[in-house]
Amino acid sequence: MIEIFQVEPTCEKQEEIREFLMSYWINDVWNVDDAFFDELRPEKWPARIKKIDFSSFPTSIKIEAKFMLVTRLQNSEIRLTTVISGYASPMKKLGDFLSIYYPKLLSIVDIPYDKALIQWRTHLIELGMKLNEDGKFAKGQFYTVFNKLYSFFVNFYDTRDETEKDIWDLRRIPGARITEDKSCHTLNFTQIPIPFLDLAKRYLKFRTTTISYSPASRDVMALRLFLVFLNKRYPAWKDLRYLTRNDMEDYLSWYRGYTEGWIDHHNKYLAHLGMFLDYIQKAQYSEAPKLPSVLLLFREDMPKLPRRTKNDIRYIPEGVIQQLEDHLEHLNPSEYIPIVILLRASGWRISDILNLKYNTCLDRTNQ
Repeated sequence: MIEIFQVEPTCEKQEEIREFLMSYWINDVWNVDDAFFDELRPEKWPARIKKIDFSSFPTSIKIEAKFMLVTRLQNSEIRLTTVISGYASPMKKLGDFLSIYYPKLLSIVDIPYDKALIQWRTHLIELGMKLNEDGKFAKGQFYTVFNKLYSFFVNFYDTRDETEKDIWDLRRIPGARITEDKSCHTLNFTQIPIPFLDLAKRYLKFRTTTISYSPASRDVMALRLFLVFLNKRYPAWKDLRYLTRNDMEDYLSWYRGYTEGWIDHHNKYLAHLGMFLDYIQKAQYSEAPKLPSVLLLFREDMPKLPRRTKNDIRYIPEGVIQQLEDHLEHLNPSEYIPIVILLRASGWRISDILNLKYNTCLDRTNQ
C-alpha cells in the first residue's frame, strides 16, 4: 500500500517564522517610503503603488504571507519593487478570499487544495477578472499567487530529505549541479504517477550530480509523458519489467501527435526517455525492463534534427570577446576576470564554465 505524505506545520517551524518576522516585518502595512527600506529601495521608484497591506488575511495566514515574501526578498528571488507593486493587489484579493471562505484556517497547507483552487478561480471571475482565449487569466499573477503561497509552505513545512519530496530545490541537494546564470532550480514530480514515483526520483537523484538544471528538467518531462501514458494503459503496473516493443510503438504513435509543433523539444524528450531506459538497465534497477533497451527504442525512432544554419547557432560575438579582453582590468567585480579568461581559452559555453567545481586549484596573483 502506497502512503501519501501529509505536510503539517510544526511548532518549531512556526516559531522560526515568528522569530524571523521581528522588527518592521511584523507590521500589516509595508510602505516603501519608510526609512526601513532605504537600503533596498531603488533611487527612483518605478511604480505607482508604494504600499502592500496584509490586513485582509486571517491572522495565521497573514504571518505566512509575510514570511514568504520576506524570505524570497532576502534570498534575492524577487526585488522590492515586485514585493510591493507586483503583490499588493493580488495579496489583497487573496486575503479577502481566505477571510470569506476559510476564516478559521490555521495554515495555508491545511486548505483543501483542489476545492479551494476552483473557488479561487470562481471568486476572481466574479470580481471581473478577464480570461483570454485559452481560458487563462489575462493578469496571471492574481491567479498564481494562491499556488505560490501554498507550494512555498508545503516545501517549508516538509522536513524530509530534499530527494524524498515531490518538488526538489536543487540548491538543497548536496552535489547537484547548479547553473548560476539561471533562476530556475526546482524539479516537480507531482505529475509522475505514484507507482513510478520512487523510480523517477532515484534516477533523477543520480542525474542531478552529472547534469545541470535544463537537461534534468527535460528528464522529468520525458518521464512524466511516458509514465502517465503507461499508467493509463496498465494501472496495476509498479515497474517496467514487462515493457514490450509493442508498448513503445503505441507510445510513439501517441507521442508524435501529442508533441506536434514542439519542434526541438519533441526530439529531446524522446532522447531523454531513451537514456532513462538504457541507464536503469545498466544500473540493474529492479524495475528495469527485461527486454534490452535497444529492442524497445530503436535508433530510427529518433526523428532527424534539421541542419542548423549559422543564424541558428548561439555564441558570443568575437567583437564582444575582444572588448572583454581589452578591458579585463576594469571588470567589476573582479571575480568575473577568471570567467572571461576561461571562456576565451576553452571555447566552452558560459553555463559550463559557471558549473566548474574547484576548491584551492586557483591562486590569485598580482598580475
